Amino acid sequence: MGPREQLQHDGYLLLRQAIPADWLPGLREAFDAGITSRWPVPRGWDWRHALVEDNAQMLAVCRLLNCWPLRAC
Repeated sequence: MGPREQLQHDGYLLLRQAIPADWLPGLREAFDAGITSRWPVPRGWDWRHALVEDNAQMLAVCRLLNCWPLRAC
C-alpha cells in the first residue's frame, strides 16, 4: 500500500526518519524546556504538552514535514 492509500486507510502516517537524527537531541531539549501546565482548556494528567512554537528548530521541522512528498513544495 502506498503512502496516499495508507493515509486514507489509517488516517495517519508514520514518517520514519523524516527528521534528521542530529536534530533529535535539540528537539527533545526544546520540548522538555517548554513543558507547561498552563493551557486554556483542561488536559489529562498523563499528557505532556510544551510551548514550542517560538523554537526555530521546531518550526524547521514543521516546514520540513509540509514539504513531504504528499504535498510537493
